[in-house]
Amino acid sequence: MSDLTREEVQSLLKIERKSNPWFGNFDLFVEGFGRSIEVSITLCSNSRTLTDRTVQTVNEVASLTRAHYEYILRLLFDDAMSWKAEAFSSDPPPSPQGGPMNWLRRVFQGPGIVELSIDDPKHPLFGIDTPAGIEAIIEWENIFIDDSQETSKRVAFLTCHPPWEVEHGREIAICNGVPTGIGPIELDEYGYVDA
Repeated sequence: MSDLTREEVQSLLKIERKSNPWFGNFDLFVEGFGRSIEVSITLCSNSRTLTDRTVQTVNEVASLTRAHYEYILRLLFDDAMSWKAEAFSSDPPPSPQGGPMNWLRRVFQGPGIVELSIDDPKHPLFGIDTPAGIEAIIEWENIFIDDSQETSKRVAFLTCHPPWEVEHGREIAICNGVPTGIGPIELDEYGYVDA
């Protein structure tokens, strides 16, 4: 695949929000994923003129290989296993408490938290034993790039919502075209470049 030029990227941009900062979105085919993922670029001015750095970052993301994709799945798998270990630590589960006495308390208090066993098919990690198992359950959200980045490396964030973290999601940092880390969605390039 040949690299996209600045003009090609800018022609694909659809301005979604006309306030400060402006955002531009477009779908980008990512080689190693074998599919398109939405790219969201925070524009540093009220124009569509992108920096060379952002265009290079877009091309690096488009050129992610199958090996990069498999490494991203490994990062997500390790993250899931870390979550699993934390959620199922040696702490005993809380003892069940008696239900509320009257109907009004039952309405407002509700049933409480019900813990699922790791072997329950409803559990978000049921049947996940290898990184390959992550592929079927992951929901890719988008790729985020900030046109005004000033870090020493070019950083893009691949965001997703895995079943073990559907509420907040996870981000995979891609520094200079290489996946380098995973964390909660913060979109803070300094956390991956200068740490």
